[in-house]
Amino acid sequence: MARGADPIDFDAISTEFDLKVAEAKLKYLEYRRARRRSGLLGSPLTLSVIGAALALAGNVVVAYVNGANTIAAERESTRSALLVETLRTGDPEQSLRMLQLLDWLELIEVPGDVMARYRDNPASTPYLPATSATATAPRP
Repeated sequence: MARGADPIDFDAISTEFDLKVAEAKLKYLEYRRARRRSGLLGSPLTLSVIGAALALAGNVVVAYVNGANTIAAERESTRSALLVETLRTGDPEQSLRMLQLLDWLELIEVPGDVMARYRDNPASTPYLPATSATATAPRP
């Protein structure tokens, strides 16, 4: 041993090492206890899977509602176009017959009092001017 050097206290180092090991074991046991308390719901993976499932369910609901609304809008658009083509006869009596047919087929819904009024006075049936195929054909 060199002069002036302090002797190494192996007992103190060993005791300090044992304390550090005991402290690390205690921290590990506390970590495991906290982990057991949190259970499966405390896992980030479980929470992300639950979140993804909820997002998927929300998307399914939104897609269903959008699809139902699109179908309803298309149905209404088709009925409107059918009604316009029905009234495009140029003759109120023919329009009345076409309205009665579509009402009987339940493709459109005409209130009973309106249909009765049209039947009593066929001239009051709404109609549009007929389009002629010859009028729009190009001339040679």
